[in-house]
Amino acid sequence: MSYQFSLEELDELYELQSMLDAERKRHGIVPGVPFELERPSISISDTVDWRRIKDDKEKYAAYLCSREWSEKKEAVRRRSDGKCERCRRNPLDAVHHLTYIRKYSERLSDLQAICNQCHEFTHGKSDYDPRVQP
Repeated sequence: MSYQFSLEELDELYELQSMLDAERKRHGIVPGVPFELERPSISISDTVDWRRIKDDKEKYAAYLCSREWSEKKEAVRRRSDGKCERCRRNPLDAVHHLTYIRKYSERLSDLQAICNQCHEFTHGKSDYDPRVQP
């Protein structure tokens, strides 16, 4: 197998290799001798708090991965008994915001269990409305 690199890429690889060699030497790792890296343990305090993120898109994406959002989704799932609350036919696939007025501190009444078909229709991505059409 052969690789083709530009001169810039080769310079960058050489610089990275030099940095790696310096780190190995600093930690007493002999080249060619196998070693195991210790995996750093990550505690909850080391993770990024979504509330501190300035960029709203990044903040919202982090919020959707948060424990707070997971608990709200689970509460909506229990309330809906796993069914779409819009068409009442299909199983739920997502939790949909009915309003963003209280984004990050939603009430359960701001959220709706929704199937993919209803979600697509609600966002204008489909003309098919499962609530009207069989």
